Amino acid sequence: MTKKSAVPEAAIRILNLRTCSTLSGRSTLTYQVGCNAESEVYIRVTQNSGNGQFNSDWIPLATID
Repeated sequence: MTKKSAVPEAAIRILNLRTCSTLSGRSTLTYQVGCNAESEVYIRVTQNSGNGQFNSDWIPLATID
């Protein structure tokens, strides 16, 4: 699998900032939802209250869907 380059930060407009519990319920994740100029929706995790690692790159929602 080839790794795509990250979407440039300035190319995404942040629409929403939210939090949710992790699957274990022991920590909280902070995530952002954004869109680009073509109105494609992206999501990324920005914080983890626990010790877990995460990737803060923007991911197209279409890739997750």
